[in-house]
Amino acid sequence: MNLQIKECTIDQLDEIEQLYRICGQDMLEKGFDNWGDFYPPRATIEVDLSNNTLWGLFLEEQLLAVIVLNAVQPTPFTTVHWQFEIEPVLVVHRLAVKVAHQGNGYAKKLMLFAEKYAQEHNYGAIRLDAYSINSQLLKFYEQLGYQRTKEAIYLGAKWAHAFICFEKMLADE
Repeated sequence: MNLQIKECTIDQLDEIEQLYRICGQDMLEKGFDNWGDFYPPRATIEVDLSNNTLWGLFLEEQLLAVIVLNAVQPTPFTTVHWQFEIEPVLVVHRLAVKVAHQGNGYAKKLMLFAEKYAQEHNYGAIRLDAYSINSQLLKFYEQLGYQRTKEAIYLGAKWAHAFICFEKMLADE
C-alpha cells in the first residue's frame, strides 16, 4: 500500500469540498452538529489551498484524508491559558478522513505528519480544538499525547456546544 502525504492543489478543490460535506453529513447522523453542510465554507478551502496549508493523504492518486496546518490561531484562542507559552505554534485545522476509510489509522498518520512538519519548521508546540461532545475525537487526541486546556471556547452561534482546546509541546530532536 503506497500511502503518501502531499500538499493539495486548487484542482482538487471540488474533491476536497465533497470529502468535507460527506464527513459533515456523517457527523450530523452521529449527533455532532459541528460541520453539517456549512463547514468549512468553500472559500475557506480555497484560502487553505492558495496558502499551501492543506495537505492530503493519498493512496496512489486517491484522496483519503485532509488536514490544514498553519500558524493561524482562532480569535477565541486568546482567552485560553495555554500551558506551553511558546512561539511559534502550529495549529491543526479541519482534519477529516473519508467516511469509508475511517478507522484505518489515517487520522493518526496525518497527526504524526503534523508533528514532524512542526519540528522541521521550528514550531515549539501544536494547538488544536475539538468539539466537546465528540468523546471519541477527544480521546483520540489524548492518546496522541495532547493535553486539554482548562478552558473551553465557543466559535459562534452555528455551534451549539463548546470546543475543547488541546496542546502538545514538541520534543527537541
